[in-house]
Parts: sequence; C-alpha cells; structure tokens
Amino acid sequence: MADNMVLYFKPDCTYCVRTIYFIEKNGIEMELRNIYEGDNQLQLMSVAGSGQVPCLIVDGEPIFDDEEIVAYLAERFGIQQ
Repeated sequence: MADNMVLYFKPDCTYCVRTIYFIEKNGIEMELRNIYEGDNQLQLMSVAGSGQVPCLIVDGEPIFDDEEIVAYLAERFGIQQ
C-alpha cells in the first residue's frame, strides 16, 4: 500500500469513479476516503484547502483533476495508458 497517498472521493462523482476504476484495474493499493463519511470532508479541506474531488494527497500535496491524478499514478507506477 502506498503509505504517502490518500484519495478523497465521493461515490456519486463520475470523475471519482473513473479515477478509482484506474486505481483498482491496475492494482494500486492506497487509502480511499469517501468525503460523505465521518470527518473526511473536513480533513480534505484542511489538507487541500478545497473540497474538490477527486483529490489525491501525496506527501501532503494535493493533486486535483482525474486526468492529472491518473497521469501521476501511471508515471509513478510505470503503467501504460
């Protein structure tokens, strides 16, 4: 599991679903946090300064936009797109 990465999402977001599909299809293990559960939305706002999802937090830095997240993950894990 990638200890330094967390993906914030909401299940009714098309862009989030696409991002999670890419993650699962390629066997990338990371923590997924639904912003509708617990205080996940507050945590996201605190870390990223925004409630926009999907949001991948890597070493405390946010990456917004599903295409940017997928491109980052593909490069990091050596996945052909």
